Amino acid sequence: MRFLSELRREDRDIIGAKATTLGELHGHGLRIPAGFVITDEVFRSESKLHPGHLAQLVVAACQRLDPMGESTYAIRSCAEVEDGSIHSHAGQFETYLNVPLTGIAESAKLIWRDCHTKSGGRSSVIVQKMVRASQAGVIFTVNPVSGDHGESVIEVVDGLGDQLVGGAVTPTRYIVEVPDRTTHERLGPGRARLTPGQIFELVEIGRIANLALDLACELEWAIAGGRVFVLQCRPITALPTSEQMLPTVKALSGYSRYRQQYESRNARPWYTVTSVGAFGRSLSELTGFEYRDIISVTDSAMRTRGFHDVRELGMATEYFADYWRDSDRVAEFLALCDSGFAQARDWLDGRASEDCSAASTPDLIEQMRRAEELFVALFRTMVVTQPQHVEPLEVNLRELLNGEGDPEDAIVAATRCTRPLPIDAEEFELQELRRRVRVGLDPASLNQELDRFTVRHGWIAAVESGEPYGREHYRSRLLHEPLTRTQTPPVDMSPEAVRVGFLIAELGNYRLWNRYYFMAVRYHVQQIIDVLVARSGLSLLKFATIPELLEWHSLGQVDELTIAARRSGYVGVLINGTTTILVDERAAVLSRQAQEPVEVEPERPTIGIVVAGDCARAGRVTGRVRVVSFVTDDYEDEVSNFRSGEILVTGMTRPQIAHLCDRAAAIVTDEGGITCHAAVIGREHGIPTLVATHDATKVLRTGDLVHVDAQAGRLTVLSRGPRLPILDGQTGT
Repeated sequence: MRFLSELRREDRDIIGAKATTLGELHGHGLRIPAGFVITDEVFRSESKLHPGHLAQLVVAACQRLDPMGESTYAIRSCAEVEDGSIHSHAGQFETYLNVPLTGIAESAKLIWRDCHTKSGGRSSVIVQKMVRASQAGVIFTVNPVSGDHGESVIEVVDGLGDQLVGGAVTPTRYIVEVPDRTTHERLGPGRARLTPGQIFELVEIGRIANLALDLACELEWAIAGGRVFVLQCRPITALPTSEQMLPTVKALSGYSRYRQQYESRNARPWYTVTSVGAFGRSLSELTGFEYRDIISVTDSAMRTRGFHDVRELGMATEYFADYWRDSDRVAEFLALCDSGFAQARDWLDGRASEDCSAASTPDLIEQMRRAEELFVALFRTMVVTQPQHVEPLEVNLRELLNGEGDPEDAIVAATRCTRPLPIDAEEFELQELRRRVRVGLDPASLNQELDRFTVRHGWIAAVESGEPYGREHYRSRLLHEPLTRTQTPPVDMSPEAVRVGFLIAELGNYRLWNRYYFMAVRYHVQQIIDVLVARSGLSLLKFATIPELLEWHSLGQVDELTIAARRSGYVGVLINGTTTILVDERAAVLSRQAQEPVEVEPERPTIGIVVAGDCARAGRVTGRVRVVSFVTDDYEDEVSNFRSGEILVTGMTRPQIAHLCDRAAAIVTDEGGITCHAAVIGREHGIPTLVATHDATKVLRTGDLVHVDAQAGRLTVLSRGPRLPILDGQTGT
């Protein structure tokens, strides 16, 4: 007896292709109904030597799958001749559905005898928990009629799929043009329908199967409880030649389109592996949604850009529209965040008074293990509040506010944060220090206070710039009074709009706290790693992952050539819920794929260029641009040169540049949504804020004179300016 989850392609000669294919797909993260295989040897021993032994084995295996004994089972053949690349023999052998535990052994014997009678070869039998399907069907990853590799064909019926396979009903058919997601639909008499999210999830399942099996596939699937299960997968045998079958990654070039979702500085391989991996199974375990296609590109300066497949972003948005309607799940999520914050505070409090360079190596390794657990936990809860996940809430709120006053004012009123933000403590202390300076604080005492600031808060800049904020950073901030909160506009809203607005407020607040603790843990992890690298005497371990670093300290050896190759840059790709780091030609191919088409700024851009985005806070303003990009060489210069009244243009706002937001005339970001840092700050202080422009940092440059009309969702370039620091007084409204 072998469980499906244990099987891989190397078991094919003994078990059979049908079962080992399911095992292989399970190993690649696809959802397969739990089950086991009764091997040919078991049937032969049952018939000759051990009467009744089969029933005992079946009961024991089913107890592992269903201790309560409430399931029924689907029993299928797995004959030696089935599911080959030339002949499939599909539908030629018996299948039994909805079989109770007491009938499994006898049904399995009937299938085994049927296979031997018809084929004469070896045969195993697959036993799986029955999926109570609301809909079922098949997907061909290549159009089986035309042989077009750019099309997937999906057929669906309501209920179980045996009526489709048996030809009892005419299904609804979808032909999906894979590269651009265009879908053509032909309804059957039953008019079974799939949502766009379900269609693209099935296409993605087919893509993973192609990669896993290295050929074009036909998959039988079923939907139960809103989840897609793969029931069977076999090669498409009707294509004209094997050369026409879909091979692996090379032929998939152009299949996916990507959008940059995040950027980071000072990103070492340990950070990439841990964070990108959290988008996979870690997020799936928390919410039920799993990303499968993410590419992270890091250059030689350890600056990283992360790219998501646009289809998965769309699937995520649709999925989370249902997620936020489940009040129990939302409550569980917020409680999980609170628990994570408490654990992070406890761990960080222990680090505040500790010099990690004085700790023993075993103690540091244990600290690093615990920190990595915290890092992943904080990252995955932070991911839940990403723009594509909370977008349905904004859409819902706007729909609820239809005809009830100005939607922008209503959103501001509904999303007013009711608890302090991570940056509030620092700003409160600065405000108190400003008061003491005004009443005559002496220079020596002021310097002591500024040094205290660098210890308490300066670390936040070191996370990505490499250097903490120093005394002069906080001295310059003393000169700038913070903006006051704008008054909450009086808006009458329905109880449901208030509920949605309050949830948006909570999620925005939780996202900022999550990022704060995430960055703090990341900072201390890097400190621990730096000490461990120094003790190893092998400087290239700066480019190691955490498992590699542990390998060095436990065994005294590591693959130095592989790690050294990462110094010139590397690509991390999410595969099967974990991150693989590539440095060879495959890395170059994936890097190009993620970043195409490359947008090149014209040498002499014309006036009147418009950058479009989403309004996070309404308002209009004209001023000079200051581009602060985390992945450019002049990042530190642009931060230090920022002047009050400039238009802050950045990829996404981070706690490191929170002090710039307070001084900006407007905020414009490449990424973000209604709960992002820029949106919260904009609403708090009445600053016009435009998010999700996707390319503002590429199109605009420091010194440009622009007009921001956030309510209309656009920024217009009025004139191009020089790449020079802008002095106070050069902006206007």
